[in-house]
Amino acid sequence: MDTLAGDVGSVMEQLDLRDATLVGHSLGCAESVRYLTNHGQSRVRRLVLIAPTTPCILKSADNPDGLDPQFFAGMRAAIAKDFPGVIAANMRPFVRPETSQALLDWVTAMTQQNSLKAIIACNRTFTTADFRAELPKITLPTLVIQGAADVSAPIELTGRKTAALIPNAQFKVYEGAPHGLIYTHMDRLNADMLEFLKG
Repeated sequence: MDTLAGDVGSVMEQLDLRDATLVGHSLGCAESVRYLTNHGQSRVRRLVLIAPTTPCILKSADNPDGLDPQFFAGMRAAIAKDFPGVIAANMRPFVRPETSQALLDWVTAMTQQNSLKAIIACNRTFTTADFRAELPKITLPTLVIQGAADVSAPIELTGRKTAALIPNAQFKVYEGAPHGLIYTHMDRLNADMLEFLKG
């Protein structure tokens, strides 16, 4: 996670970005939070977290609502054996039933451009990370958006808890929206983000 956040930091510094709005989706939310933790908030004015995987997905003694570590271990083993098959089996719940097969094929193709090593490493990273101590330190105006039908990152485990831990967070729930709401609800999402930026 520090490596991913460091990549964001390098882009921010090399382009000398200031007053930026940092927008993350899924694992990108965790990356955005870690960027702010490690590199500070001086270059960022607002934060948008869409379908976050934060604050902590893994089940433990102090996180009893989390998911069993064996579930993720099994997923990584399946990915190592047949990554295209795992993606094909899990892509439909990522979107809405009426989403075209062409869009699914396009998203699948983008996913498969990544190395298997990177996919497994990122899965291990976001499923074991714990952001519960980091989120309350974010002082930026923050918008958290998540679909109520998100099966990849269940809303009660992720978005709702994330918004509750950030002092200046607004939380918007899209009823019936899946994890891939960046594709299925893009018009509403863009409108909500623009309204947030103007606020």
